[in-house]
Amino acid sequence: MPQPAGDGQVSGTSEEAADNIVSAQDAIPTAEPVEVPAEGAMGGSNTSQEGPVQNEVPAEEAVVTNTMSQETPAPPPAPLVYTGPKKIIIVDDDANFREIFSAKFGAAGFEVKTAVSGKALLEMLNKGEFMPDLVLMDINMPGEAGTDVAFAIKQDPKTENLHVAFLTNQKEPWPAIAGNREKVAKELGMEDFLEKGADLDDLIKKVNDILARISGQTSA
Repeated sequence: MPQPAGDGQVSGTSEEAADNIVSAQDAIPTAEPVEVPAEGAMGGSNTSQEGPVQNEVPAEEAVVTNTMSQETPAPPPAPLVYTGPKKIIIVDDDANFREIFSAKFGAAGFEVKTAVSGKALLEMLNKGEFMPDLVLMDINMPGEAGTDVAFAIKQDPKTENLHVAFLTNQKEPWPAIAGNREKVAKELGMEDFLEKGADLDDLIKKVNDILARISGQTSA
């Protein structure tokens, strides 16, 4: 049986216990410090960004901006006003018609001449007295019809480049020819088909449009 230890003495059992404790502490591995990689250093990470961070526009603001841009489209460019030559000859057997239309076109800046018939027109052109930019030709006239006079102008080398538009109150000027009147007039080699009964301001605009198309300009 072991004897109790006296003052200044360590029992054998106590020394063995102490040695065992020290040995156990030595057996515990010392934890190595773990180095935490910097943000963005790990492979495959998409948290790193190059350059300064840009502020993103909130989705709500982007929607508002897009809506406002759709509500306020840019205005189209203003059309050009036709400012080229405006010399015309009105061919009609109705004296009142010639007088009224001459005054209206003259007030709109046109230089106007008139002819009472297709024959009078051809004589004027042959003399070279006045070479118009456009002839406004009635269709139903005494003597030669306006369509025949227009064909004669186109077949003459001196006047073949002259521009002619029919101006009449006839709804069906060519009963044997079916189709849109404007289209038929152009297929016959003329510029257009205009109605006498139209508003005079609209008629002047259409004549300006014809002259603009001929010259390559754009009219208002």
